[in-house]
Amino acid sequence: MTAPQRSYGLLRRFCVDQVKTDRRNNKENRMDLALSIMMLAIVGLVAGAWFAFRRGQRRQTWLMLILAVVMAVNVGIWTIPTQSGATLKGAAPTQ
Repeated sequence: MTAPQRSYGLLRRFCVDQVKTDRRNNKENRMDLALSIMMLAIVGLVAGAWFAFRRGQRRQTWLMLILAVVMAVNVGIWTIPTQSGATLKGAAPTQ
């Protein structure tokens, strides 16, 4: 085997390993992105509820606040660690 063929084999092995690592990290990044979007939505819902309350729309205010609480509980379930220190986010299966 000549030197260029050997270096190509090493490069190919490195690239395949890097792609596998990137796929694993990609799934973790998706979960981080989803949780971040949910947190932004919670802030938006609370702000929207405040403005709806000031305009006199009581039913919409309560619905928005209830949805914000449900989303906050969902984020908490995924991120707050158990007594063993594991989280659902960390235990989510990766394919």
